[in-house]
Amino acid sequence: MPELGNLENVEVMLTILIGLITLVGIGLGVQRSYYRNKVEVLQESHKNHLTKAETQFSGELSELKVRQGSTLQALHLQHEKECAAIRLQAETDNKRLREIIERELSEKQQKAALKKQIPLVQEVKMVYVKYIHIRNEREAPVYSKYINRLEKSIDVHSEYHYYRFNKYNRPNNEITIKDASSGVVDLNILHPWKELEFTDRPSKLNAGKIGQHLENSDVYFTSTVYYNGFNEGNEDIGMRMEMDTLTARMIADFSSIIGLEQMFSKPPDAYLRNRAGEPTRITSLLELSPGVYYLEVNNLKKGESLMMDFHVDWSVLT
Repeated sequence: MPELGNLENVEVMLTILIGLITLVGIGLGVQRSYYRNKVEVLQESHKNHLTKAETQFSGELSELKVRQGSTLQALHLQHEKECAAIRLQAETDNKRLREIIERELSEKQQKAALKKQIPLVQEVKMVYVKYIHIRNEREAPVYSKYINRLEKSIDVHSEYHYYRFNKYNRPNNEITIKDASSGVVDLNILHPWKELEFTDRPSKLNAGKIGQHLENSDVYFTSTVYYNGFNEGNEDIGMRMEMDTLTARMIADFSSIIGLEQMFSKPPDAYLRNRAGEPTRITSLLELSPGVYYLEVNNLKKGESLMMDFHVDWSVLT
């Protein structure tokens, strides 16, 4: 019967299909079990590797931490040593600086005390007077000169330059230098250099008198030009002691004057004037060369003066 044959074929086919599906399912199960095992093996291997790595690097990290700790400790100790050395050096420097300051202060105090013990004296005062022109005032002037201090010009009949040198035993001093003349005085303070100072205009415009205050030097050097101060009736020259003076020297130099040979009617005289102005004649005046006169006196008192008085025959001066 043909229908029965077909049914049998279908059953066979279904049986074969079911067998195939079963085989595939078994194969998939085996494959899944294989891969599961492999994953587990890989996981275990990875875990072992991680454990091994942790163990290895844990030791290296511990060693690194130990080395780092030792390095930090060594750096700390080195820092402490350097700080201690710096503190010690600072203390040494401060001690040395204090010693230097104390020594300098002691020296200054000793010097100050010594200065108080040693009186201020003028070791040397020297005046050199150089005569440039001497002409009788009845004659025509030699030339005309503009005087800045007086703000005017003057006719010049006589002219001499008065150089003043003062030497003291210490610089902490102060003096007042004065120039006075029947003519015009023109002062320059050369050492220490200083501009002229005046308290008022009348004192600045006083032609025949000038005074200036000097201080804080052991040496002073000034130059004053005297115009028309050497004339008939005013034929002397002098210098006054600002302090007690060990040695005083005065030189008058007429060697440049025309007619020097006939100029003086007799030799000059020299005097020491005390503080009251009373004169005492001095015989130690020397003529070093024609027309050059030298006077030296020791141990003068403050306020005393040396004077040279010349005897001029004005009739020979033209």
